[in-house]
Amino acid sequence: MPKALRAFSAGPASLASSLHVEEPARERGVRMTKAQTARVVNATVHLDGKGGQGVLVAGGFILTAAHCIQWNGDGEMTMGDHFIETITTKAGAHLRVGPLAADPVSDIAVLGSLDDQDFFDDWMEFEEWSEATAAVPLANTTPRYRAPLDVHVLTHKGKWIEGAITRYAVGPIQSGRLCIEAQWCIAVLDSPGDRNTPANRQGSGK
Repeated sequence: MPKALRAFSAGPASLASSLHVEEPARERGVRMTKAQTARVVNATVHLDGKGGQGVLVAGGFILTAAHCIQWNGDGEMTMGDHFIETITTKAGAHLRVGPLAADPVSDIAVLGSLDDQDFFDDWMEFEEWSEATAAVPLANTTPRYRAPLDVHVLTHKGKWIEGAITRYAVGPIQSGRLCIEAQWCIAVLDSPGDRNTPANRQGSGK
């Protein structure tokens, strides 16, 4: 999961208090079906370089975290230099893709097929896989202010963790912040027995 959804400062809470904003009720999400979980698992890829995961979404794009891929903002990418990433699919296929966009502030990156003129075979293999794989749909609604919304997180170890996302901003979503609070620490935990870690000793799971 990208860092854009990790915990942030408690400043907005003070703002909400000063504005006398009432806490809305928790929005319970729909439980994922076996078919939905299988779709996410099948569309998730492993990044072989730095590690981490990405997920196939509509349009033949793979969403991942910017810190999980090789790229730079010095101009080489604009001038045509290639930063190639190798991914491994659920079926074990090794495909080569490249970054199409990367934002270091939100820590989100988009991967896609390589140039078909320079890397035709790689382009063809990725296109065939992406067309044969059901993409994961993206949510296009703005979470209500301070109303936790249930989510499910597929960790890098293949475990599902329940959690909730909350928007901390009273303005447009562009100026807002999303915080994810997970049942267990996403980065290091596999089970409740792993709770005694520096990242989760306060019991917040953030």
